[in-house]
Amino acid sequence: MRREGRGPVKFTLKRREEPVEIDGKKFVLRELTGRERAAFFEAAKAKKRGESGVSLEALVIGFSLVDEAGVTVAAEVVDGWPATVVGALSGRVGLLSGLTEESDEAAGNA
Repeated sequence: MRREGRGPVKFTLKRREEPVEIDGKKFVLRELTGRERAAFFEAAKAKKRGESGVSLEALVIGFSLVDEAGVTVAAEVVDGWPATVVGALSGRVGLLSGLTEESDEAAGNA
């Protein structure tokens, strides 16, 4: 599809980030890489086939949540957190990484 009368679509390779604080501890929520996004979709397919493991929300948070030292928080740890925290964080990752309809709206693609 051609985009008549518009300039080029511009991108940056810098991942989007958002600061997060949990129980007074500082973290950064990062946009997923292409590899992480693909792994998330593969895990979703596995869940549909009935395979078990950590929740998809915990998995996507585990890919993107890092502490002040840059160490990712394991999905197995996130899986034990309160549902309100997990739901809110996974929603933010979805927005940062283009996994939701809202992310399209925020980017002006709706």
